[in-house]
Amino acid sequence: MRAARTLKSRITFCAGFACLLSLAGAPSAYALHRVGWVFADQPDATAAYTPKAQYSFNSAKGSVTVTPGGGVTGGTYVVTFTKLYQNAPQYVPDNVQISVADGTSAHCTAGGWGQEDPSDTTANVTVQCYDKLGNPTNAAFTLLYQIRSAPFGSAANGLAFLVQGSAGSVAETTDPYNSTGGNNMVTKSNQVGIGAGNYTVTLPGMTRIGGDVQVTSLYGATEAGPAHCGLVRWTAAASRGTTITVQCYRDKNGSPNYSGFVLAYAIGEPFGTLLPGDGTLGGAWLFANDLRSTSPYTPLPSHQYNGFRTGPLTAQKIGTGTYAVTIPGALTYSTSTALVTAVGAGNGYCNLAGWGHATVNVVCYNRAGALADSRFNVTLQTAR
Repeated sequence: MRAARTLKSRITFCAGFACLLSLAGAPSAYALHRVGWVFADQPDATAAYTPKAQYSFNSAKGSVTVTPGGGVTGGTYVVTFTKLYQNAPQYVPDNVQISVADGTSAHCTAGGWGQEDPSDTTANVTVQCYDKLGNPTNAAFTLLYQIRSAPFGSAANGLAFLVQGSAGSVAETTDPYNSTGGNNMVTKSNQVGIGAGNYTVTLPGMTRIGGDVQVTSLYGATEAGPAHCGLVRWTAAASRGTTITVQCYRDKNGSPNYSGFVLAYAIGEPFGTLLPGDGTLGGAWLFANDLRSTSPYTPLPSHQYNGFRTGPLTAQKIGTGTYAVTIPGALTYSTSTALVTAVGAGNGYCNLAGWGHATVNVVCYNRAGALADSRFNVTLQTAR
């Protein structure tokens, strides 16, 4: 489906309409930071549509559209950001994060992204959604796309991302970006107490404890069928940077299974930012670490960020598997999106159930698709 982006090498996963093209290479000195997002809120649409302006954004001032169809059995969409991809003198890594956003127990994967033509500046992202048993299904979702090169910030404020392309070889880790200039790595592991299907991600240079992690599964990256990947834990040390444990499970039976995933990390910055101090893009995120508190509580300062500078974020349990995250104060922005990733060693997962001006609602499910309590990472991304 995709034409190869110029440079070095690429790995390809294809399954029906979806095809992933990822190019290996390190961030170049060419300074490029572009961001786009969307809330695709018409899961049953039969023709291309333009999402609501208050839920979409393109930092290159291009259009944003969602086109349904193309898959054999439904649940497939293509999100198009015109002008957002920029051909550069050297390879530029990019990243996609996706969350189901209609409160259902579906989940959506990244099917592939890139350009239709090497000279094109349009970024196309394919999304494939499934029900709890791994069958294709229509679903509403949010999506954040970013393309970056050149370091910025520090260990206390920066971004990192990568793609783990298949069942666990370090050589297949692609699209790495680290704003400290570190060389991101992934190793296949079998950690005690977790079992098979887990990976250790290392982000050198990210030595400050805290931050936030988002994980999205790849479509077609395993022969065992659709899988979902979540976050188990993450920590930081001066000697090695931040290390992150990711766990993947098969959709059909909930068993641990090595699969491909896309990961993004942020500390001291929103996941989508142009450059520190730009002021155009903002947002907030936190690790909701108390899965049972029915009263509002304040998570650790190291594991939350409020770009609005209106005070600490709070979270609380509303009911079984249902949570609300609140950002205090009067917030000013014109467009927003949100993302969520479950945190824990089990095979559950979390989705969005909508968000208001200062509140993000989260629902979490167990492997059977029933509401279940869970810890999670959530982010709200905004632009003025």
